[in-house]
Amino acid sequence: MNIFRFLEWKMYKDSKAFNKLVEHYSNEFTFDIKRKYYSQLNRAALSVSLNIAEASGRFTDSEMCRFLDFSQGSLAETIACADNLHDSNHLKTDQLEKLMNLATEISKQIHGMQKKLYRENRISERKSI
Repeated sequence: MNIFRFLEWKMYKDSKAFNKLVEHYSNEFTFDIKRKYYSQLNRAALSVSLNIAEASGRFTDSEMCRFLDFSQGSLAETIACADNLHDSNHLKTDQLEKLMNLATEISKQIHGMQKKLYRENRISERKSI
């Protein structure tokens, strides 16, 4: 078993690209906006790849799914920050769309991994609200 198998996963590689894009956009913010959003936005974006990596090191598939859920939450948090920044005209529409498209792709990859784990191991899926 490859201990660092996540390094080969597309969702991990894409989440690193997502983080890099968030960092690039946030470096363009004014001082006041950086003070308000920079840390939260960048921590949420970084958390996506970190939780994917942590998921890969879990001993059970249900634990792995739990950390993949955390990654999904971090994607949502990042997009929520970006949407607020867009509403206040600190993030351009094309920048928000690029982030949302990449986040959607990563989310689909994470969900696909979870579905595979659920099917293969008969882990009970959580009910959507």
